Amino acid sequence: MTTLSTSRAPNDKPGRPGRARKTATREQFLDAAVALFSRQGVAATTLAHIAREVGVTSAMVHYHFANREQLLDAVCNEKLVPFVHALHAPLHTENMDDPVAILQAMADCLLEHVVRLPWLAPMWLSDVGSTSGELCQRVMPHVPAEQVNQLTAAIAAAQARGTINPNLQPHLIFMSMVGLVLLPFASLDDCRSLHPDADFSPEALRRHVVAAVDNLLRPL
Repeated sequence: MTTLSTSRAPNDKPGRPGRARKTATREQFLDAAVALFSRQGVAATTLAHIAREVGVTSAMVHYHFANREQLLDAVCNEKLVPFVHALHAPLHTENMDDPVAILQAMADCLLEHVVRLPWLAPMWLSDVGSTSGELCQRVMPHVPAEQVNQLTAAIAAAQARGTINPNLQPHLIFMSMVGLVLLPFASLDDCRSLHPDADFSPEALRRHVVAAVDNLLRPL
């Protein structure tokens, strides 16, 4: 007579079938990270917070990122660096004779990204725009310093020609423009709370930002 074997593999245990563990992708963790960074700040966000945001255990985060520093590197390289490259793309030109057009193209790029990426404005203002920010230290090496300096010189030349307000500090114009674009998007929740009947649609914000940038650059 043939006897059927009832032996179990060494790791098999009797009882109910095991519950399938919830898994998450690397991209889900990066999306959760930038969402939390924008809400509560980079410094205040741990890997455990990110795991909770996704709905998995911390061990699942460590499967993709060995530590918090590795996750911050990934956020920089995969979420921020593409934006930095797109923002500075108008600077890669041999013709700096029209800095106003270049600045307006950069403002358009800023607008397009903050509308599409709701986390970008608050995260940039709270961390990337701060010299002590953890992401700032990672982003700055990707800024094309030589081209930025060329733009600054072109702005000064345009001021001398009378095509840009001469009272503006050439080295601060770009940063002022960034603030004009990012600040309204970063403070939308507060604005909506204070002014519930106001129009804060993307198109209304776009008109506001375009007008603000135009007024910033307009000569006297």
